[in-house]
Amino acid sequence: MKKALFILFVTPLISFSQSSNDNQARYYMNRVKFHDGDNLLKDYSGFSNELSSKQCKENNIQKVIIERGRKEDKLTKTEYELTELGLIQRVIRAKDIESYSYEQDSLVSSIKSNGKKARTTHFNYLNGKVKKKEVYIKDRLKTRILLDYGANEKVSFCLMQSGRNLKTSYAMSYEFVDDKLNRQEFVKNDRILRIWDYSCEPKGELVDKKKLSTVCRVREENNDGSYTEHVRKVENGEVLLYTHHYDKDSMNYASSCERETGEKMWESTISKTERKYVNYSKNGSVKSKSRFKYNAEGKILESETTFGKNLKKVSKMINTYNEKGFITSKISFYKGKQSYIRKYSYV
Repeated sequence: MKKALFILFVTPLISFSQSSNDNQARYYMNRVKFHDGDNLLKDYSGFSNELSSKQCKENNIQKVIIERGRKEDKLTKTEYELTELGLIQRVIRAKDIESYSYEQDSLVSSIKSNGKKARTTHFNYLNGKVKKKEVYIKDRLKTRILLDYGANEKVSFCLMQSGRNLKTSYAMSYEFVDDKLNRQEFVKNDRILRIWDYSCEPKGELVDKKKLSTVCRVREENNDGSYTEHVRKVENGEVLLYTHHYDKDSMNYASSCERETGEKMWESTISKTERKYVNYSKNGSVKSKSRFKYNAEGKILESETTFGKNLKKVSKMINTYNEKGFITSKISFYKGKQSYIRKYSYV
């Protein structure tokens, strides 16, 4: 649930008005669903999720300061004042201050901003899980998000309302069989936009093919305990084939996606110290490459992406940490030149 709240917090107000893309709403709701499994706020920090509240408490950190910008002498500063439990108490920026209040010590009940557009976000809980989030701007309700959970404590339904008088609504429902997702339905203003069938057993339901997606998973076990999962997904008439390789500890070490006709779309390789991703164009040429390097604690040391014609454009980021493993800087580069700076300090 920590991550579900993280998504809700870092996107305090998404306007799903008529000018918004339905895919944006779908992506947002699936992100909320995907991150529903962790404890509320126990590791939520609010500053790039680089440092947990537990670490802040254990190290008696009372304030985190982030300076960011394109040039060293023109950095803007944001200060995060923390409670004794390492949770955010106030976020101080140049033009506004956010204040957090809690219930049961660790559940955020409200976030208030006194900036140009005064904003207040309220949260309601049931048994420690977020049930409702409402965002007000200048005392006018702008967005409401409602969540329901099934017996497995996974999100079973998510409703988002926005726009004038909250007339625009998106809903995503999830149906489980033996804790496995069996069916998913996406609705806008009571009109079905898409249905996903994960059962691998079509039941002959009369659904517009343009609105129906089917997802079928087949698992191959190896004698050493490792396994491979094959996923066949059909959406808008296009068939995509995913292959995911796992070791005996269920760690994914390689994946790929290709069209039914054999053209590869992307592939990835993953180890404890490095991850690589390659994206392909329709003609089979490499469209982009990404590489991430990690230290022994699993923190990113360096990331690099090459893209553009003949892969001549390079975007890179280098991270540094102090002796306690806390992030101290993120420096971005584009075409070999420094393009953005983030500095972290702790009090």
